[in-house]
Amino acid sequence: MDFSLGLNQTQSLQQRMQLTAQMIHGLDLLQMPIVELNAQIDKELVENPVLEIEEPAAEIVHDKPDSEKLTTDIESIANTETFENFEKPSQLDSNFDEEQQLSYGNQNDDKFSKMDAIENTAEITGTLVDHVINQLTFLDMSDREKMLVEHLAYRLSAEGFFKESFEEIVENNPIEASAEEWHGAVDIMQSLEPDGIGAFGLQDSLLLQLKLKEMQLPLLEKLIKEYFHDVVQNRLPKVAKGLDMTITELKDLMKLLKHLNPKPGAAYSIASADIIKPDVIIEEVEGELILKISNEGIPRLGISSYYMELLDQSVDPQSKKYIKEKVSNAQKIIESISKRKETLYKISTELLRTQKDFFVEGVSGLKPLMMQEVADKVGMHVSTICRTVANKYLESPLGTYPLKYFFVNSSGSEDGSTTTQSVLQKIQDIIDGENKKKPLSDQAIVEILKRDELKLARRTVTKYREQLGVPSSIKRKEH
Repeated sequence: MDFSLGLNQTQSLQQRMQLTAQMIHGLDLLQMPIVELNAQIDKELVENPVLEIEEPAAEIVHDKPDSEKLTTDIESIANTETFENFEKPSQLDSNFDEEQQLSYGNQNDDKFSKMDAIENTAEITGTLVDHVINQLTFLDMSDREKMLVEHLAYRLSAEGFFKESFEEIVENNPIEASAEEWHGAVDIMQSLEPDGIGAFGLQDSLLLQLKLKEMQLPLLEKLIKEYFHDVVQNRLPKVAKGLDMTITELKDLMKLLKHLNPKPGAAYSIASADIIKPDVIIEEVEGELILKISNEGIPRLGISSYYMELLDQSVDPQSKKYIKEKVSNAQKIIESISKRKETLYKISTELLRTQKDFFVEGVSGLKPLMMQEVADKVGMHVSTICRTVANKYLESPLGTYPLKYFFVNSSGSEDGSTTTQSVLQKIQDIIDGENKKKPLSDQAIVEILKRDELKLARRTVTKYREQLGVPSSIKRKEH
């Protein structure tokens, strides 16, 4: 048998896709949300003298795009589509915070209120570190003290607390200073605004705020000092017995906690949060919901007539080459923006047509929907769907949602027609309607869901409950 090696030449036919520079640029623009797109257009206008703004930016354009017509502006890519009349459902909005369960015993009155924090907070500008350092300018202190406090400012968490114990700050520090000096720096930090920053955890911060606000409440101080963890765990009978008071008296005492801020530094984190701007807008006009593609801040772009004339008149080969290149780039930008708008319109229209029951029934009206299904319906590759909906939002009378929100997996039902969101809503409804004196366990919720032919494991219910931010039955119990 011959095992010798040899070289053979064969021919095969393969179909391969080569991405051109224009295609790559188009894909980049496709996945940009409107804020990034605006920034990219500004950049292109600076770098390409041939590209120019034809008219002031329009907030929203209403005309339906014409995919067969390529022009040198983006006027033809505005979109409008009218849908059937829908009713406004109630919106699910459940936000809980572990650190705010100090007063969970009465869910309506006693939990820390976000509005309370906002109303008691001055107008916020800059970061927490900036705010701390700015205050040091007005204090009578040595340069060394200022240096130590500035260093501590960078070790604060978003909530305004130190991430380490005092001992760890002293030991694990590049600055050589005695424990006494660090104590002094911490004292200065804790005297600054907002009240409660520079503490070593939530419990320490609440006690610090009591001191700074000069609230002469010895019982509340004792509650925080000695029964903090019991309150967090909703062990109110134990706390009431320890303080020698009734449950009703304890609840009245716990209401005073609303005057304290569980996250004194958080307001500065909120101030720097990104603002969401929707790419897709649904408005109700005379009983009908109108779908529009937002064009806020996007100018009408065109090719400079001056450079086009210069291209015809120029005899310099190098100048001609330069202008041709810039004209080509400008046309690619305009075409890519047009294609982005058209693609977003098609996908959004299909999404809303498929999920129209959402606008009638709310979350329970969402249908299981995969990206591949939408890709098949609009005649696009699934990767295009993924790029298009990434980081983009839809604004509607119900609120603002990520476009990805409308792609939903099935959960629980045998026929696969029930979505995860609708199961979450059912669990929320069950908990909202429970007897607060005898809250339902996760296993009890499993049994209730079975009556609606939804078969879920207890651990799945636990996971969904935690996603909703709802504490366990022990912590939900009202005494």
